[in-house]
Parts: sequence; structure tokens; C-alpha cells
Amino acid sequence: MFQLAEELRQALVKDAKARRLQSITSKLMAHIAGHFSHEERMMQSMRYPHYEWHKRQHMVARAAAKRLARKIRLGQAQAGPELLKFLESWLKHHIRLSDRMLGAFLRNQERLQQTRQL
Repeated sequence: MFQLAEELRQALVKDAKARRLQSITSKLMAHIAGHFSHEERMMQSMRYPHYEWHKRQHMVARAAAKRLARKIRLGQAQAGPELLKFLESWLKHHIRLSDRMLGAFLRNQERLQQTRQL
């Protein structure tokens, strides 16, 4: 996700053609959807107690990113920088809190499994 966001940023700096921006944005959106779906399946399978809360955050991010990606497809010049700004802010906050909480839960579940095997 970060690599594609950086690719989009570089394309915007180089004033890339609309088709190139749309291509990068499409790849980024597909990656976001795949990553969130994978994370949500994992949370469900592990019975993560904050699953609904975390999933709602993904839903909000998906909706905002889709709205901005649509603007990019329509050729709105500011949509690319807006998408990058949104992702930078959202990811920073999401990783610092929500993903850290999930990571701690998964580590604790793994430790619990290991102690049960002893």
C-alpha cells in the first residue's frame, strides 16, 4: 500500500497523464480492498473482540478512498493529493492504535496457544 501511494505521489509530482494516475489509483484501491479483506477474515477467524469497531474503520477508509478515486477518474486535479493526504493521516492513526491493538491480541493468542501445548 505504501509503495503504491509513493508511486502515485511521484506520478503527481511528475505531472503524469490522467491514464497513468488512474492506473496507479486502481492498483492502490485493489490493494486496499485486498488488505482490509484479509485483515477482517483474520480477525473473524481469531474471534477478535474489537472486530466490528476495526471493520467500521476500514469501511470509512474504503468509502473515502473510493470517493477520491472516483474524482481522479473524473480528472479532478486535486483528488490525487487529497487521496494521498487522507491515506497518510488515516494510516498513521489506524496503525498506531487499531493495528497495534490487533497485533497485541494476536501475540497474546499465540502465547496462549503455546502454553496450552506445554
